[in-house]
Amino acid sequence: MEPLGIEPSPNALQASARTLYAKVPDMKKATPERSLEIRYP
Repeated sequence: MEPLGIEPSPNALQASARTLYAKVPDMKKATPERSLEIRYP
């Protein structure tokens, strides 16, 4: 476990975001309405 007080670097946050979006490619192409359906089925 990392020591408290150390925050993730911006690069780490960006990598996490990229990984998340890579898992849901359809969401990037979805319309706002469709995105709401995906997030709140």
